[in-house]
Amino acid sequence: MEYGTIEFTDKPISRLVFGTALPEMQRGDNADEILDAVWEAGINAFDTARGYRASEKVLGDWLLRRGLQEQSVLIVKGGLDGLFGKKRIDESSVRADLAKSLQNLQAEKADIYMLHRDDERVPVSVIAELMNALRAEGKIDAFGGSNWTARRVAEVNEYAYVHNLQPFSVSGPNYSLVEQVKPMWGGGVVSIGGSKGVADRAYYEREKIAVLSYAALASGFLSGKIYSSGLDETRQRIARRTRKGFLSKENAERLRRAEVLAAQKRLRVSQVALAFLFSSGLNVFAIVSSSKPSHIVSNLAAISLRLTKEECNWLDLLI
Repeated sequence: MEYGTIEFTDKPISRLVFGTALPEMQRGDNADEILDAVWEAGINAFDTARGYRASEKVLGDWLLRRGLQEQSVLIVKGGLDGLFGKKRIDESSVRADLAKSLQNLQAEKADIYMLHRDDERVPVSVIAELMNALRAEGKIDAFGGSNWTARRVAEVNEYAYVHNLQPFSVSGPNYSLVEQVKPMWGGGVVSIGGSKGVADRAYYEREKIAVLSYAALASGFLSGKIYSSGLDETRQRIARRTRKGFLSKENAERLRRAEVLAAQKRLRVSQVALAFLFSSGLNVFAIVSSSKPSHIVSNLAAISLRLTKEECNWLDLLI
């Protein structure tokens, strides 16, 4: 396993982050088998959220029983939109979400806290001051936004720098080899993949802001279970959100090229797709998730693999 760092945290963070939005964890079922395998593989970072129902409690119980609270990296998200799209980026909602998350996780603080959605009606001054207050109270270390535009991250950080406050040091957009053509869920989804994300990626690289990429394998589109040659025939067997978010002519070609490169290098398509992220020049941490330990372990080869700039450009249809 390769580990990286995120500013304002003092723990090494595995490049692969385990996403805990598994159906069984959300139901509250025991997840010892997969969590044990993940830890054994060297993954020490876990992505969870108040919106993931019972998964926080399942994770917290496992960490306590294994005695891993101090060694693990907890990435916690709160402030998700409520019923009928009601925005919840306000002090009372964020504080309530964080308090409940820490209770469920049986933790004193979150190593990284992410505001799950943005509300552009809220001034960046309010957001920066709130996050710094939570930091000062010892409840969080690093912080940032999930599904925030790079523009808003930049605005928050500009205010933070002027007022001598801690800035956002991590952002959590969708980022993968394929370009998201439509939001997988409702509004407020942000992607930095493909040609549309060039400026955002340049900003994160220039400012050295870590990118915590969710749906790093495009919700299964790049898992190796979907083949470019049979997309038309298998369309209805592809998960609805995957079809909605990633099914396009251009992405079919990106998938085909990933298959070609995987065959040449004797790798899996998923390994090539992750290597593309780790070869991007960004400080990337990829969220991966599966109920099967073997699927997680198979992605480990991508950690040390680096693709050339020409290979990345070819995969991304730039040449």
